[in-house]
Amino acid sequence: MSLSFPGKIFVVVVIICSTFLYSRYQKNKYIDLSVQNAAPILTKLPDLALLEISTDKLLSTRDLIGKTSGVFAHLWGTWCAPCEAEMPEFLKFADKLKEKNITFLLIAVSDEKKKIKKFMRRFGKLSPHIKVVLDVEGKAMDQFGLGRVPETFLFEGMTGTFTKRFVGPQNWEMESYLHQALSSLSLN
Repeated sequence: MSLSFPGKIFVVVVIICSTFLYSRYQKNKYIDLSVQNAAPILTKLPDLALLEISTDKLLSTRDLIGKTSGVFAHLWGTWCAPCEAEMPEFLKFADKLKEKNITFLLIAVSDEKKKIKKFMRRFGKLSPHIKVVLDVEGKAMDQFGLGRVPETFLFEGMTGTFTKRFVGPQNWEMESYLHQALSSLSLN
């Protein structure tokens, strides 16, 4: 038994409609996983034990909460060319904010103390609000949810609440970064 022309059209329309409805069903099944409904992964400054390069003492990020207006956590490595190129501007940016009681954590990941000291020597003595630290436990990248560096995060200092993320190398000499930092921390 063969179908008439209108019967063939009907079968094609049913197949197309079925395919469309099935795809809508599958999409709705996973809608809860969409980015719009997801909570941010990083909401607070991760609790890490870091080795401060200048003092050889462990520094806990938890100890910074409540003692500073804000915390910039800058993840980098001596082995990373974009990190090396960005560092001079980032340190100048940090110096512009030293009177605002903001702590800058330069968190070296997958690195060695000797290489960090050699790299940082070219910048001379740093202000006390800039702390060069080594992630000795190797947990920082996971805790910040990163797969590459450089990345920079800004946290409110009294509570450690996440406020801003700067993805990849930045042009820190631009005034807009000062304004973003100060407004994110309500310091303007």
